[in-house]
Parts: sequence; C-alpha cells; structure tokens
Amino acid sequence: MLVPFFLGTVAGGIASGRVPQSGNGDPVTSWLNPTSLLGGLAVLACAYTAAVFLTAEARRRDGPELETWFRRRSLVTATAAGAVALAGIAVLHADSPVLFEGLLTRGLGPVVVSGVCGLSALVLLRHATPRPGCCRPWRSWPSRGGAWPSTRTCSVPTRRSRPRPHLPRRCGRWWSSRPRRW
Repeated sequence: MLVPFFLGTVAGGIASGRVPQSGNGDPVTSWLNPTSLLGGLAVLACAYTAAVFLTAEARRRDGPELETWFRRRSLVTATAAGAVALAGIAVLHADSPVLFEGLLTRGLGPVVVSGVCGLSALVLLRHATPRPGCCRPWRSWPSRGGAWPSTRTCSVPTRRSRPRPHLPRRCGRWWSSRPRRW
C-alpha cells in the first residue's frame, strides 16, 4: 500500500514541476502538495488490478462465490478510482496549471483513451456473471472431438482429459515414445 502511494506522490511531484532538476528543492513542499497527494490514485489502480486478477483466478478455479466477491470489490475500487481521477482534474487545474494545460493539449488523446477503456472495463465487469462450477455450455465440444454432456452436471471433461485434435500431431521417435500429458 505504501509503495504505490509513494510512487504516485513522486510522479505527482515531478510532473507538477516542484522538484527541480538540480535537486535542491524544498524537501517538504516538493513532495507533499495537492498534485502529489493524488498518489492515492496509484493505490486505487493497484487495488483495482489486484481485484480484477483475483476475479479471473476465481473464475479459472471454478469459485463462483469468490468470483462474485472479487468482482464487487473491483467495481467499487474502479468507481473510487474514477471519482479520484475526476476530482484530480480540479486539483490539477488549481495546483498545476502547466500540467493541466499539457493534459488538455498534447495528452488529450491518451486521457480520452484512458476514460473509454476505464468505462468499458466497468461495463464488462458489471455484466460478467459467474459461470457455473463445472459446465461450460458455450464451448463447442462436438467440434473438439467430444460430445455434449447429456445432463447439466459435472460430466464435462476436465482440462487435461479432453481431446485436443486442434494441436498438430508430433512425429518422431522421441515424441511418440513419450506419454501424452493431455
């Protein structure tokens, strides 16, 4: 928690121009200022990334309860990060007009792309539903050499036991003598 915060404060202090290149700036106001305190955004970004990765891991390990729990946490964290980012616009306008103007001119494209990607990630997270623990009905089992499960129970082949005809057959003495792992 401390590392992302201080990474954000360092980035804010350098970007706002309060840290001189010669290194003889004020040791307190160079690093502790309103623009630097937007380092909380870096903490929220790291927390959001962790929640999204944990959501994907819970989905991969077939844990719908954990998946829902982490998805909610990632939505809350993303909303908080968006609120801090929007509040940061006012902070940058008041505290660092040079950085604010740079974001409105040269940096406008990445700012817009960031906003669009953030909103699309929120929409994708919001509409994601936890998948059932065993059945994956969206997979095309007949095209992969298997058959559709007769019931909606856990009769779907596991990851290692299902046939993989889409992989090329390996020829040669060494490959043919080895037992297949899948």
